[in-house]
Amino acid sequence: MAGPGPTTVCRAADPQYARERDERSDDGARPGGAYRLTTVHPHAGTIALHGVYREVVPQERLAFTWCWEGEEPERETLVTIELTSRGSETDLILRHVGFPTESARDDHVRGWTDCFDRLEVYPNATEGE
Repeated sequence: MAGPGPTTVCRAADPQYARERDERSDDGARPGGAYRLTTVHPHAGTIALHGVYREVVPQERLAFTWCWEGEEPERETLVTIELTSRGSETDLILRHVGFPTESARDDHVRGWTDCFDRLEVYPNATEGE
């Protein structure tokens, strides 16, 4: 396992995502493997994104492209997740780069901040699944 990928991150960001998702992957998390995620957002309706895994180092590092479908022009950004074990805890560093504007960057900062605010709650919410 490579650690949290797009699906885990999106589920943590929006608990409803776990019930309303369409996840497709050609071969799973491997360099060159593709993924596609869709969800129903309460304000934006159905939204989808896709990307390609660039780097997969199990339990250490995952890098993948991130591209919202329907944007004109369609732009690809890069997400890198690094994991460092600290005994019974794990540090997670997320970098998301390549935004075309400060506004796009700021929107993603808000989204990722909300996601991380929910991460502590997510493991408990999935117990018994």
